[in-house]
Amino acid sequence: MRIQFRWVFFLLIFMLLLAGFGMQIDPAIPTAAAAYTGLAQIEGPVQLDIAISPPVGAPRDTMQVQLQIRNRTPETAVPTILLSFPQNLQPDVKQLPRGVTVNLQANTIQWLPVLESGQGLELSLPLRVESVDLTSPEQEVTAVLHHNGQEKSTQVTLWTGVPPQIESVLSQSHVAVGQSYQLKAEISGPGPFTQEWDLGDGRRVAVNDPLVVYPTAGIYTVSLVAKNPLGEAASSAQITVVPHVAAQFGIDDDTPGVGQSIAFHNDSGGQGPLQYTWQFGDGTTSQEAAPQHEYQQPGIYEVSLVVENSLGLAQAFGQVTVGLPPAADMFVVDSAPAGEPLFGQAISDETTAVAWEMGDGRIYQGAEINHAYNRSGDYYVTMIAENEFGTTRLGKWIHVGAGILKSFLPLITKPGDLNPGSSGDAVTDPLGLDLEAVDLEEAFVLESLDLPANSTPAEQLFIYVNAARAKFDLPPLESVAALNSAAAAHAADMAAFQHTNHSGSDGSHPSERLIYHGYERGYAGEATAWGFADPRYAVEFWVNSDSHRPIILNQYATDLGVAFVEDYSAPSVWYWTAEFGNKFSSAWQPTLRLHNPQTDLSILNTEMVSFNWNWPKPLAAGEQFVLVMHGNSGSVSVGTINRPLWGTRYGFILNPLDFPELIGNFDWSIRLENGGVLMTATDLRTITIEPDPTLPTATPIPTLVPTVAITPDVTTTVMPTPSAAAPSPTPRATQEPPPVLITATPLPTPEN
Repeated sequence: MRIQFRWVFFLLIFMLLLAGFGMQIDPAIPTAAAAYTGLAQIEGPVQLDIAISPPVGAPRDTMQVQLQIRNRTPETAVPTILLSFPQNLQPDVKQLPRGVTVNLQANTIQWLPVLESGQGLELSLPLRVESVDLTSPEQEVTAVLHHNGQEKSTQVTLWTGVPPQIESVLSQSHVAVGQSYQLKAEISGPGPFTQEWDLGDGRRVAVNDPLVVYPTAGIYTVSLVAKNPLGEAASSAQITVVPHVAAQFGIDDDTPGVGQSIAFHNDSGGQGPLQYTWQFGDGTTSQEAAPQHEYQQPGIYEVSLVVENSLGLAQAFGQVTVGLPPAADMFVVDSAPAGEPLFGQAISDETTAVAWEMGDGRIYQGAEINHAYNRSGDYYVTMIAENEFGTTRLGKWIHVGAGILKSFLPLITKPGDLNPGSSGDAVTDPLGLDLEAVDLEEAFVLESLDLPANSTPAEQLFIYVNAARAKFDLPPLESVAALNSAAAAHAADMAAFQHTNHSGSDGSHPSERLIYHGYERGYAGEATAWGFADPRYAVEFWVNSDSHRPIILNQYATDLGVAFVEDYSAPSVWYWTAEFGNKFSSAWQPTLRLHNPQTDLSILNTEMVSFNWNWPKPLAAGEQFVLVMHGNSGSVSVGTINRPLWGTRYGFILNPLDFPELIGNFDWSIRLENGGVLMTATDLRTITIEPDPTLPTATPIPTLVPTVAITPDVTTTVMPTPSAAAPSPTPRATQEPPPVLITATPLPTPEN
């Protein structure tokens, strides 16, 4: 214990002496001797030691490879050693010992020694450095040992290059007293480099590109010795340290937000004492050397710093851009059954990063979410939108009711497993198409067909649908590209958003998707299935299902589009969609379907409200939607939009403070315009906007960037101010359910 203590004591004394002489050592900088040893070993019953000396070299240098192998087994060993060399290292093969062969093309050497028990042998081989790669000076020699069916390998790292050259030492020749200055040398040649600096005032530092400060004026000779594993180079230059002031500053955040504390770091210099005068561009000043400041409004501010001493003054200028956190809104359904998918959509610009906290420990990234809760209850969903200026947080309580919890199990069916349902009621389409029920006396069985070679699952589904229709004396359906596109989009949507609804993630209905994808004829139904790996079983399920059978066997259908998606990250893996059309019927006319807000909504004029609707046709050039508010004093157009949020869904965020006349009761509607009114939503809804009594003035305060939308059950917190606690659950208004479509989804099949 005494010996160990003495060593520690002497080590401390040595470090103190180094500090007294002004030496600074950066332990992270490698030295040539420590980085490349040229040694490696393969341990085992037969042990191989490799030594390459020297481990560094320049062109035309020679390295000596020394191999030592020893047999530690009680029996004779005949191992195989294979050495692989880089192309720039050439072994001298003029005098090879017995048992050694060379492959000049692969640049390898094979050694087959015969070792008695306990015997050791050596092999010495010179290597010549033919060339170097200045961008990749590190090279590896690989050794592989084969013995008794086992293979072990190791590598020896070498360095081949040229000595360094110093192009310049100082980037500027003058600096003020007390002003920080970074020494940055320009060194050519392969690295790694180590630097040893002599600052000319008695200080020596062994740090790459150090940041230094000269406390007194004068002319100093700065010297540098730069080293790489092969050699070193030296250079020097003079720097003049002047007592006159120099002004320079920076900030700790290049993109500060409103209300954020900004730290100004002062990089000025000069012979003291120094006086500082800051002007922050918003009418405020400071005399501190390194102040902190908060801006209360967004904008671009001109900041100036004046530094004075007895010899004069200097001034520096800079710009500070202060912005607002992102304007964002969130669309999340109010409730969902446990185990069923819940959808959400963030509404923000493309520069905003979005994250979601679902209240059950799950976190998602991206503007769209699809999540299923495993337990019923109330969950607080938080959407976090972040840009370079800050963070906006929106929250909403979601109610998860009791439901059928589902987990994916591969669905393997046989023809006898599918039992027909008992309902014989006609399936009625609310859009005007009535499909009569088709009776089924016994379970429908579809025989396996001899399908074309290399046919896709979707093509096989098309064949099996027509085969099923043929059993009921119905004509085959024609494949239509537009219907295929609509089917493919919905199948991909179900897999991506992990749902099995006929309503798309954008809220679209099947008939609207046909319009969106350009099918200009009549809509004749949609069928979906999931969990079937074979298209034959999917079609059997449809025909044996009371709700699907009238769609598959629709005598008025003439066209068919099919799609298949296989996604092992989705709950049901296999997703099938079939879209049916009637080419003899005219296309369904698109309508404006309003979603939010519901009628009779009452808000304060300081609250924002989000308007959402569906429109299935892509907008033509010049077309746009207009949100119109109708009051006692007339109509006011309060916003326009000419592109969807996603898919067929459109949206607009209204800030009542932008329109002082929006006080009172209003009827609102959405109009499609193109120079004139093309269409108006028939669903006229009411909204009441009342003045916020907490406002100090009735005049709205304009902002440079629109703030985020807040609905009555959504709370908003803008960083960097502390976020508010999540509110308690509040009752939510139930939305009017969408109309029943002639669509159906598979129900769980009871096992026998």
